Amino acid sequence: MFYIFLNKLKQATGSTEKTLFSNKLFFYILSLAFISFSCGSGVYSPEQNSSLDDLINESTGSIYPHAAGFADPGSHGLYALANDIQSCGICHGDDFQGGTSLTSCFECHPPYPHGQDWNEPAQHGVSAQNSGIDSCAVMCHGEDYSGKGTATSCYTCHSLFPHDADWGNIEDHGVFVRDKGTDSCQTACHGPDLSGGLSAVSCTGCHVSYPHGQDWETPEGHGLYSIKNEKDVCKGCHGDDYLGGLSNINCRECHDPYPHETDWVEWDNHGDYVVTNSNSTCSGACHGTDFNGGDTNVPCFDCHRPYPHNADWTDMSSSSNHGRFYVESYVLQDTGNEECASSCHGTDFNGGGTSIACNSCHDNDIFPHVDEDEILWADTGHQIRINSLGSDTLCKACHSDYKKGAFGGPLITCTYYCHQ
Repeated sequence: MFYIFLNKLKQATGSTEKTLFSNKLFFYILSLAFISFSCGSGVYSPEQNSSLDDLINESTGSIYPHAAGFADPGSHGLYALANDIQSCGICHGDDFQGGTSLTSCFECHPPYPHGQDWNEPAQHGVSAQNSGIDSCAVMCHGEDYSGKGTATSCYTCHSLFPHDADWGNIEDHGVFVRDKGTDSCQTACHGPDLSGGLSAVSCTGCHVSYPHGQDWETPEGHGLYSIKNEKDVCKGCHGDDYLGGLSNINCRECHDPYPHETDWVEWDNHGDYVVTNSNSTCSGACHGTDFNGGDTNVPCFDCHRPYPHNADWTDMSSSSNHGRFYVESYVLQDTGNEECASSCHGTDFNGGGTSIACNSCHDNDIFPHVDEDEILWADTGHQIRINSLGSDTLCKACHSDYKKGAFGGPLITCTYYCHQ
């Protein structure tokens, strides 16, 4: 079409000088056409988005020379997204490092144009981690990362990230994990094992015991951990009172009464609990089936040696009954009977915290032997009591054969010191 135009022009002028002028005019028009078709290829159609109409240079009808304000992200950014960004490479270079225009796209927005495989976490994730996500919160993805501008929301692929400002609070990420689990965290971000991943932020960096490991629900799992590391680390999730907290998991649903209350070692706490509920919840992994410590390494017998009592404690025919224990541990050792005469059975042996009085079995207060009115039981006290009863039958329940001693063994015989 341009050659036809040139020939017509020559015929009209009929001179060489005019011909030269026409040739110059031709090349000028051709240059404008080249610019229009190269830089202007892919001009965004007004039918698609009339807001881009103002980007078209009125004098050339193309994108270049750029219109005023084209450097604004709302102008050239939208144009690049609405059209084939490769058309920018004609002037700015195939690598967008400047090309013939000597203006690199990366001077203003280093991550864009995005490279190959940008969608992979190892690409855009690492870039965001190294440069900060503020570089994403521009006209491209919007200040709230919801896609304003590009219509590409970060949350389309990873619904939790970028995290909100208070995400580090347990009320935010903790509640989310409680309700949704950790699957969405166990990605390239924090790693399949949640040890950090691309983010280099390990969950255990703040709460070393969570996410819990395999077999955590067993006593050997969470039980041993709380014993070795103090149970206060559990409060963040299970609450200061361990009744559930944000986790909604009450520790005492599985092992009541643990964690123990303050001053649990006092009789009014653990003693009263055992009397009311039995000691079955104490045995097992915590204090051991034999109450010698178990996983806690806290034997019950360290504080109250005869308790928990053995199975034969009340069987007078057994060699391990309470009578034999009493004689061997207190009478022969001359150590006193404070372990019995305490909160358990009371200093007067009338029941104490257990409500089990010794005289409920040992009739007429004959046992434990008590000195009365400065009369020692070992002196004439026991004889006075026998005389008042009119029989020594009650004595034989323990001393059976006076010559053999208590319970048929060489313990306290009536002939030991006095009755030869």
